[in-house]
Amino acid sequence: IDTARGYGNSESAIGQVLQQHPDLSFRVITKLSPMAELNTDSSASSVLAHVNASLSASMETLGQRPLDTVMLHRASHFLDWKSIAWKHLQSLQSQGEIKALGVSVQNPDELALALAEEAVSIIQLPFNLLDGRWQEAIEQIREIKRTRQVEIHARSALLQGLLTTSDPSFWYKANMDNCLPVINWIQQVAERYTNGNIIRLCIEFVRAQDWIDGVVIGVTNLEQLEENTSYFSTPVWSPSIVNEIWRNRPEIQESTL
Repeated sequence: IDTARGYGNSESAIGQVLQQHPDLSFRVITKLSPMAELNTDSSASSVLAHVNASLSASMETLGQRPLDTVMLHRASHFLDWKSIAWKHLQSLQSQGEIKALGVSVQNPDELALALAEEAVSIIQLPFNLLDGRWQEAIEQIREIKRTRQVEIHARSALLQGLLTTSDPSFWYKANMDNCLPVINWIQQVAERYTNGNIIRLCIEFVRAQDWIDGVVIGVTNLEQLEENTSYFSTPVWSPSIVNEIWRNRPEIQESTL
């Protein structure tokens, strides 16, 4: 289960269920507070206080100590405040307070920063069947996976839902003026491979990437959860299907991604 201090009452809701049902064996990944209250000139003591407060709150609301996995909410926190926050997380991990460390990244530059940190064992990034930004990093990811334990979790498989809609107004808001060819392409590919089910198309494509270990999908009710989990009960697509879809995909600009 993926959650964060910044996700409203998510940690509290998850923690209540896990404490009521101790037999459940979910692994919980949470994120450090975005620490938006701090600025570049904040003192070391202020930074440490924010980190400790965030982790203490997560432990209390989730009912877990040690925490399974803690991720930096922002990759900039590797370097911000002279890396105090990141070094403190590593220290807490060595003390047994955190089992694994990770980071949520937004772009290839942040991915490169994360891959260079050997303490990082989980990286979450946005990826979907139209997103070609990560191609140059894939071979590096594969190589690093051969030498150390690193999991790649992909979020935004539906591009915040944009890929599932044929309403041009939503695409316009996402800086996509000439959207009809893209909408038509998605619909045609879905018809060919998933009987017109665009959500299944998007998830199956991401799931079939050999460099991706997990797909992060949001749910708001039980029906969505059951539908989403059904997409993971079928055989993974072959590389030939993935490559054919990838070769024919339309190019979209980075501002839309």
